[in-house]
Amino acid sequence: MTPWTSGDKGVAVMRRFFVFAMVLCISLSAGRVFAGEPSSPEEQYRLGLRYQLGDGVQKDMQKAFSLYKKSAEEGYPPAQFAMGICHEMGGHGVEQDGRKAASWYEKAARQGHTKAQLNLGNLYWFEDKGIPRNEQKAMDWWFVAAVNGEPEAQLYLAHRYFQISEKSRDSGALAKAHYWYHEAAGQGLASAQYALGVMYQTGRPIKKDMQAALSWYKKAAAQGHEEAKKRLRELGY
Repeated sequence: MTPWTSGDKGVAVMRRFFVFAMVLCISLSAGRVFAGEPSSPEEQYRLGLRYQLGDGVQKDMQKAFSLYKKSAEEGYPPAQFAMGICHEMGGHGVEQDGRKAASWYEKAARQGHTKAQLNLGNLYWFEDKGIPRNEQKAMDWWFVAAVNGEPEAQLYLAHRYFQISEKSRDSGALAKAHYWYHEAAGQGLASAQYALGVMYQTGRPIKKDMQAALSWYKKAAAQGHEEAKKRLRELGY
């Protein structure tokens, strides 16, 4: 009995891009400068976002990307994160390049951008973007993001510790899995809530507590988690 489902088993299927997931992979005009372009990195980024969304201006992804790039080169973390996503996703005239993505993510991550920390960990976990798999680096960056409160990093880290505990029967790893599941569940992630339900139901690594198991299953089920709903049905709820 594992605390994840076939839909989210391991981090290999836990891919989620955030605010910029549908953005930025566009035809470039990197050196182009626009009339009235703001000078500060934050203003460049904000104007780029307006061009991206068509907010009060004509939607223009070339202008958006150019402004993001200028902002990123001047050290603004949200823009660096955006550049990372662009190069990770590729398409629309932008070369998919995992190394460039990792470079931009790391610039943002080292300035405390938690989603960049998360995505950098993901890049090191997967092998499909030209980055050699490095499980330790992946876990290191997930840990940094998790400590900084990023719920999905907490979930990924918990999954990995659980995998380690199953392979090595390491009770310390299982305790870490429980800790990070609890942190993520407390932030509302249904998969983590379900995982805690399984742990309380089975009594690993904590004392068996069916009331606690039911409580976490119900929280996950309320968000549409199918396996949690199934467990509740099996338990007569």
